[in-house]
Amino acid sequence: MGFVAKPTLLRVLDRLGALATLLLPLFLVHWRGIVEGCLDGLAVGFLLRSALTRDWSWCRQGFVWPALVWWAWLVLCSLPRQMPAPAEATASLTQALLAIRFPVAAFALAFWTLQDSGTRTWCRRLIVA
Repeated sequence: MGFVAKPTLLRVLDRLGALATLLLPLFLVHWRGIVEGCLDGLAVGFLLRSALTRDWSWCRQGFVWPALVWWAWLVLCSLPRQMPAPAEATASLTQALLAIRFPVAAFALAFWTLQDSGTRTWCRRLIVA
């Protein structure tokens, strides 16, 4: 069996995911907008990588389904109760629908970027520093 190189797109996704992961501890307290972008990038990158590799095994892990049930409950509680829906109700529903990015970003950290020992080591160093 020979060495099989990763396709270029997966290598790029892995590097961008590692970069986004390493930016999180640097900007978490200040410049929250950068962290929001990193979390969104991690979530989208993770789902794209899962689709490209057809590896959805992370869905069977213990804390994935409770997180998704929490998100579904959040969306259910944000559904407009009257028609036509007031602008505030629509904004609440939109915010609840977009909240899926937080658990998916956590899944990305747990099952993708922090699986790499180099990224884990650098993240640890940045947090300690």
